[in-house]
Amino acid sequence: MKLVSKILKTFAFVISGIMAVMFVAAMLVQDKVADIILMSLSNNISTRFETGSVKLSFIRRFPKASLDLKNVIVRSSPGFDKKCFGKTDTDTLLAAGSVSMEFRIRNIINGYYNIERIGVRNARLKILTDTSGMVNYEIRTVNPAAAGNDLVINLDGIRLSNVITLYDNRATKLLISGIMENGRIKSRITGNNIDFTGKGDLKIEMFSLHDFRISKTINSSVNVILNKSDEGIRFERSSLVFDDNKLSMDGFVSADNDLDISVKGENIDIANLKGYLPDSFLEKVTEYNPRGMLELDGTIKGKVSGTVKPGINIAFSLRNGNVSYRPSSARINNVSFDGSFTNGTGMTSRTSSLKIGNFRGRLGSSDYTGSLVLSDFTSPNCILELKGRLIAAEIVEFFNLNAISAAEGSVDMHIRTKGKIAGNKNFSLADFLDIINEGSLGFNSFGMDLSRDGTRIGDVRGQILFSSNITAKDLDLTYKGQRIRINGSFTGLPQWAAGKNTTLTASGSLSSDRIILDSFFPGKVRQVSEDEKKPFPFPENIILDLAFSIGDFGYKDFRARNVSGIMNYKPRIMNFNSLSINSLDGFISGNGYFLQNADRSHILKGDFSLEKINVKKTFTVFNNFGQNFIRDENLEGLLSGSLAILIPMDTELKASVRTVTAEGKYILEQGALQNFEPVRKLSDFIDISELENIRFQELKNDFFIRNNSLYIPAMDVRSSAADLSINGRHGFDNKYEYHVRILLSEILSRKVTGPKPNTSEFGAVRDDGLGRTSLLLKIEDREGEPRVSYDARAASSQIKNDIKKERQSLKSILKEEYGWFGHDTTAPAKPSAPGTPRFRVTWEEAAISDTADSQPEEVRQERQELRIRDILKKR
Repeated sequence: MKLVSKILKTFAFVISGIMAVMFVAAMLVQDKVADIILMSLSNNISTRFETGSVKLSFIRRFPKASLDLKNVIVRSSPGFDKKCFGKTDTDTLLAAGSVSMEFRIRNIINGYYNIERIGVRNARLKILTDTSGMVNYEIRTVNPAAAGNDLVINLDGIRLSNVITLYDNRATKLLISGIMENGRIKSRITGNNIDFTGKGDLKIEMFSLHDFRISKTINSSVNVILNKSDEGIRFERSSLVFDDNKLSMDGFVSADNDLDISVKGENIDIANLKGYLPDSFLEKVTEYNPRGMLELDGTIKGKVSGTVKPGINIAFSLRNGNVSYRPSSARINNVSFDGSFTNGTGMTSRTSSLKIGNFRGRLGSSDYTGSLVLSDFTSPNCILELKGRLIAAEIVEFFNLNAISAAEGSVDMHIRTKGKIAGNKNFSLADFLDIINEGSLGFNSFGMDLSRDGTRIGDVRGQILFSSNITAKDLDLTYKGQRIRINGSFTGLPQWAAGKNTTLTASGSLSSDRIILDSFFPGKVRQVSEDEKKPFPFPENIILDLAFSIGDFGYKDFRARNVSGIMNYKPRIMNFNSLSINSLDGFISGNGYFLQNADRSHILKGDFSLEKINVKKTFTVFNNFGQNFIRDENLEGLLSGSLAILIPMDTELKASVRTVTAEGKYILEQGALQNFEPVRKLSDFIDISELENIRFQELKNDFFIRNNSLYIPAMDVRSSAADLSINGRHGFDNKYEYHVRILLSEILSRKVTGPKPNTSEFGAVRDDGLGRTSLLLKIEDREGEPRVSYDARAASSQIKNDIKKERQSLKSILKEEYGWFGHDTTAPAKPSAPGTPRFRVTWEEAAISDTADSQPEEVRQERQELRIRDILKKR
């Protein structure tokens, strides 16, 4: 035991002595060794570096020596453009809290240092490349002769721990930042030759390439094997593994940045790729879960600089893919396709293209096939072919179309598209229709309900054909209970619907068994303030030629049958031709136009023919045309005739009544005027019982409208109450004046109890014989009430005319018989009979005229009215 104890003590003493010697030796030579190593590094590489404290130890890594450097700073290499990185600190390549180096102790004795291992902890590494391709990590030998003698860095392993890394390449617009938590790098650096093997766990916190950005943390494993020489860098069996997906890479990068790299991926599960999509896109597809195995094989070849990009060609394929939608059971199954990507001969976005072929998939209960080609990514051109049956309910459910509350039926789709896709806005349905150049949609009892207002479009049948234009072929649909059929051709419809500066040209026909126009307008209309009112717009970019045929038509109280015609529209003018309507128990036909003037005012003009229109029903339907002078309960009869009307309107389509112009002819058959107050006022002259229901067999006349009034020329009315003549003016302000002439014999014979000869249910109808005496009356508006009075002025004019006619007749007789009034030019002159006249006739017409005219009109009117009343009282 004493021997053992002695041996142990001796061994301990020796060890302690050796350790003491090594410690002392380390203290004595650490500055020299550090100076030698650091000076050798400084003399042999171009990059400057700085260190804090230095500690040499022979014990920690015995039998190797270790040199610990604190607060090591490696400066960026010169020659790159710092301005393009903005406020980023570009002076430092590496800032490490601790760097340790290991080498053999005997290297201190022979002066030849072979650094075998380096450890870097708590560091920040910035790897920068400017827009022209110059880098901040250009570490190269500046004294090749000395490089092989004093210092060899033979790194069997560099250990990295907690190294925050930033890679910012402004030439390729690639940015990667993350943390190397645990890594090991094996490398041997001799002069300018580097053999490098790296492996470790890298947590990528940011990945950005051009506009593509991933902010989700990616846990990955990196394995890099490369050899760097003066010719360049060669990669062998390098790989990146993330989420159990592996990408392998090999190839060569020359010293002048000429790339020849192959990239390959096998069994990449696309379910894991969803999380790496940009946030703006991920928000839209968060409920969709894709699955499937992706294979890809690509190459990257060509020079890389700030202005030149390499050629990229990637082939890929997907098998056993599917996409599920979380809120529903709908999913796309059995998805498979082949594809390729290339940036083309120009190696730019403009020459890039993406191709997908042999696409197959099954959505719900329907199979789909198709292909896709996208080219010129600066202004994408799309060539798409897609075929399948769209099951409406499945499409709405899978794509979460919230605007549609319910759907049924199906659509047989086969489309081919070719055209530009607008890249500066959201891609809409109108944009998609714009690029369809061939195809068809066949509707099979298709229908949908819109969520916003409950509008339903149901039982859609027929076809829509796509070529240079869009054609509707026997397209039937039900809208708000109305069955409508559309046939026609539409040119420029998608572009016009998308708001582009193009003209929509349409030609076709519309037919329906029934259309109730009220259903096309909302029930409640918001009141618009004066400031919000705008001129009624006439579209500038529509040309329309539409023939229409409607079985039953309704708008408010108006009803019509067999409505047909042709509507032509060109900017600011709408024509209606061959319009025909069965309505109001009769027939209406005509032509017209509606146009907008340069000042945004409007004009409506029409020429119409009417056949046997029920007057009473017309007044009822149109609410008595907004007046109360004569109403539907006052009228009966069948109206025929013609009407030409011109209605000026303002910018808000309000008619300018004062400037309305119209003229026409009419025939009113089997007419009746019942309980009409202005006529009842004639009761002072005609028995009231006969005035309550006046009937006439036929009434013909012309009329015209101008200066805010309706003018009725003189016409003869043969009615059951009396035969009379009437003319007048009725203003649209309800100021009116009518002149009535009644034969006195009619008045005096009103109370004959027996039926008169030639009397029917429409009253006596007799010719107007000579020698009849007439009573002239005037009906006018007085403060809103009708007033009937004797028409003195018309009577005086009538008396003068009668006297003048009688006088002229007598002069003619005397001149003819006796040769009198030879110098009178009012009658033909004949030779007078020889001899002397037997008597003289003296005319006192001046006295008669002066006497009648000298009396005040009111006095004359009152006296004449009293005389007429006296006559009636005597009867």
